[in-house]
Amino acid sequence: MARYDDLMDAALERFLARHATTEREAVARDVAELRGLGPEATWRIIDAVCRSAADVLSMRPDRRTVLSDRDPPHPSYDEAMRRLRSAYRNPRP
Repeated sequence: MARYDDLMDAALERFLARHATTEREAVARDVAELRGLGPEATWRIIDAVCRSAADVLSMRPDRRTVLSDRDPPHPSYDEAMRRLRSAYRNPRP
């Protein structure tokens, strides 16, 4: 007779095999319902997320520290900005 632990391990293994996905598949599934939304619907979602973040921040005692923390720009940032500014100042006909 099989031990209970052996049955659970096999059941867990089958469950994981059925639900195994790559990160790309998981993200695609998560955003599937958002694809094709218009600007107004997208804006409502962004607004709700920002309001939620503001609510969470308002409850933190270290709010000022959190808000003042900045990640450094990506190493390619300066070059990309230089190209964009140049393109803006010198538009092609």
